[in-house]
Amino acid sequence: MQFYVSRLLLVVTRAALKVSGLLFWILVYVAALLAAASYLPEALRLVAKGPFRAFHWKSRKAAPACLTSSKHGQHGQIRIKKSGIRFHYVASGEKGNPLMLLLHGFPENWYSWRYQLDEFCQEYWTVAVDLRGFGSSDSPPDLRDYRMETLLQDIQDLITGLGYSDCVLVGHDWGGTLAWTFAVRHRDMVSRLIVMNAPHPSAFHGDVCLRITKHGFSFL
Repeated sequence: MQFYVSRLLLVVTRAALKVSGLLFWILVYVAALLAAASYLPEALRLVAKGPFRAFHWKSRKAAPACLTSSKHGQHGQIRIKKSGIRFHYVASGEKGNPLMLLLHGFPENWYSWRYQLDEFCQEYWTVAVDLRGFGSSDSPPDLRDYRMETLLQDIQDLITGLGYSDCVLVGHDWGGTLAWTFAVRHRDMVSRLIVMNAPHPSAFHGDVCLRITKHGFSFL
């Protein structure tokens, strides 16, 4: 009796899985058709308006006003003597307070940190930098100028160039990867580490462990 009951339940389960899978793909195709129907008229209009210009985007002649505004902090530039690279940054708060250095992700710039610049400026000198190759910072043409070691050296030079020996280091996405790696290699220059949307380097190499505590972090 138990054998037949289990077989019956198995048949019902398999049938339910097949029906749910079928419904899933029906929803996917219906959503795709609706999206195509909504975007197709606009695509046809662009092609009819200019067949050879429909998919050609021109470079901006000037940066958007939000990127040059001083609403979220003062714009500044710093040139690193060792590399000769000029970095653009936006700083908010009083210099002399602890440094909070903000590293953006890809493909972003300092503007990603506008809310943090407004929020943390009371306790920190909050600096959002355009990493090399982004925003208004210099963009060396050689691919070798963007190696991990070079980018980590940039962070070290920025901290010392801004007049500090350590900082609260905050990174998001690719900036988070840089922040993790920098903290591992230069722990004396990072008083606090905040990372968003980026795994710890040990996820790739398996050679470093980090223990987070309420007082900060320590390496194992």
